[in-house]
Amino acid sequence: MAIEDLKERIVKKARDDADKQLDDARNEAAEIISKSKLTAQATKKTAWEELNKQIDQQRARAKAGAELEAEKMVLNKKKELIESVFEDVKEKVSSLDAKTRKADLQKLMKKADKELTVAKVYCNKKDTDSIKGAKAVSAPILGGLIAEEKSGKISLDLSYDSMLEVVREQTAKNVAEILLK
Repeated sequence: MAIEDLKERIVKKARDDADKQLDDARNEAAEIISKSKLTAQATKKTAWEELNKQIDQQRARAKAGAELEAEKMVLNKKKELIESVFEDVKEKVSSLDAKTRKADLQKLMKKADKELTVAKVYCNKKDTDSIKGAKAVSAPILGGLIAEEKSGKISLDLSYDSMLEVVREQTAKNVAEILLK
């Protein structure tokens, strides 16, 4: 019996060792699976965070592009409105009645005479008959005059065109603010 007991103890010990190794293997496998799940969850979370970050960046770029385009459209509209105002002014100036044009030319001639000895005057075709004391030459201007000395080297631009351009440069910002309030 002693051999049977010894055999049973050896088999029992072997089974106990096998059961312990199997339990240890199961515990280790469970731990590995648990760690793998945590790693997978962390990786998944990181991937979602990165994806959301990229989506937010894309939205921000799209929004910035849209805002830039909107600002560009607003600036173009402002420019169109300003140009429209100056075109209206040009129309009104070119359609001034003859009496007003003649009075303006007389004032401008006096101013030119104070600045230089006027020999030739460039003016709108409508105004050539109103020029006295200098040779009148038709020029493609809205109105007013360009006075020139005899040598032709010195001239004084008192045309409506140049005055309007000076006004445009000086008041463009103010006009935009008034129009677009």
